[in-house]
Amino acid sequence: MKIRGIRVVLIFVILCAAGVSAQPNIASAQTMMYYLTKATVMGDKALKACASGYHMASVAELSDPNTLQYYYNPEIAIIFPRAVSGSDWPDTDQIHGGRALRIVGWISQSYHQPDCHGWTSADRSLTGTVASFYSRGADPPLPGYPNLLLYTIERLCESELNVWCMQDH
Repeated sequence: MKIRGIRVVLIFVILCAAGVSAQPNIASAQTMMYYLTKATVMGDKALKACASGYHMASVAELSDPNTLQYYYNPEIAIIFPRAVSGSDWPDTDQIHGGRALRIVGWISQSYHQPDCHGWTSADRSLTGTVASFYSRGADPPLPGYPNLLLYTIERLCESELNVWCMQDH
C-alpha cells in the first residue's frame, strides 16, 4: 500500500516538473461556441431556432468572433469549408475593402428598436437585423480564420434566413 502511494506522489512530481498541470485548461473551458443554423426561418421564429443549450446570438456576443469557437455539427449547423484559396471560398461579396460571406443570419440587437416586433412578427413592413462575417485581410471570411469581423444589415421580417446561435452561459 505504501509503495502505491509513493508511486502516485512520484508521478505527480514528474508531471509537475515537466510542466503538466493537474488543473484543466481554463481558457479553453471558457471558450464559447456559436453556429449558424442550417434551417431557415422567418423573423417571428428566430428566437426558437437554436438547439437546446444555445440561444439566438446578439451582436455584442458575436462582435469578436476570433475569441469564439464555431460549433461544427452537420445536423444543425452550416458547415463552412476550410478554404485554401479564394476559389475554395463560399460565395462572397466586396464590402468595406474586403470580402464578406453572402450568407447572413438573424441576430438580435439589444440597443436597437426591437427587431421584427420583438421577434414575434413576420410582417413585411417590419425589419430585423441580420449579420455575417467579412475579412479585410487575405484570409477568407470564415470561422476559424484570423481577422474575422462582424457586419450587420436589416432584412424584412418575412425573409427566410438562418439564425446565429450562441452557447448558453
